[in-house]
Amino acid sequence: MAFKKLSPPPDALSALAAARLADPTSPPVRVRPTAPEAVVEPVVGLNLRVRLSTSDAIASVARERGASMKVVVMQALMQAGIVVAAIDLEDRTPSKRKGQ
Repeated sequence: MAFKKLSPPPDALSALAAARLADPTSPPVRVRPTAPEAVVEPVVGLNLRVRLSTSDAIASVARERGASMKVVVMQALMQAGIVVAAIDLEDRTPSKRKGQ
């Protein structure tokens, strides 16, 4: 079964002329180019199970730096050569630990 060949889409001037011919009373329209949507990378959870002493050490450094524990861990990963997304280096949530 052979498919019908489609003609290429008209250029902008031809399309405008055809629209005016079809309905000359239509007001002119301006098309604003839209920026392509940014690809949003999904956010996933990362659960680390460490000893209390390790958690306390991370928390201590976080307090000294005025950052969250997550930021301290992300900075350490980055210093180890792991590519970390810039947004993951931001302190976006307040850090609260039980008993502190």
